[in-house]
Amino acid sequence: MKLIYRLGISLCFLMLISCNGNVAYKEYDTTFVGNRWQKNDVKTFNFELKEAGNFDLLIDFSHVYGTQFAELPIKIVMINPDQSRKTADYVILLRDNDGKELGDCSGDYCDLREPVLKNLQLAAGNYQVSVANDFQHEFVPNVLGVGIRLEKSED
Repeated sequence: MKLIYRLGISLCFLMLISCNGNVAYKEYDTTFVGNRWQKNDVKTFNFELKEAGNFDLLIDFSHVYGTQFAELPIKIVMINPDQSRKTADYVILLRDNDGKELGDCSGDYCDLREPVLKNLQLAAGNYQVSVANDFQHEFVPNVLGVGIRLEKSED
């Protein structure tokens, strides 16, 4: 009986590990003083991509439930190994037209994961991705974290 129990636990653990097989890189920043994302606080992520391929760049964003605004405009800059740049303006939708939270909310926290750039052909090498808020005020309130995730494209 103990053997079956141990095999079940091991199988569950292996399934959890294999779920992230498509993730080439991920990092998450929670350094927001007073849960405020200041306009001049550009979050920068540096990483090395070991193998070339097609990838999707996703943004992870967490905020306090009940935000007073429906969307968050952001600017993305990706610097490639050859120092060329790819830029994108993107709007993270936080609520729908009826005011319902669009994130995965649990208690007072809501998490969103948004694909920003899809099917990027990336070479192996060192990359830098910067994420800046383009909010109309000096800071975005009630921010818990922002991060990036680079996943192998499924297309």
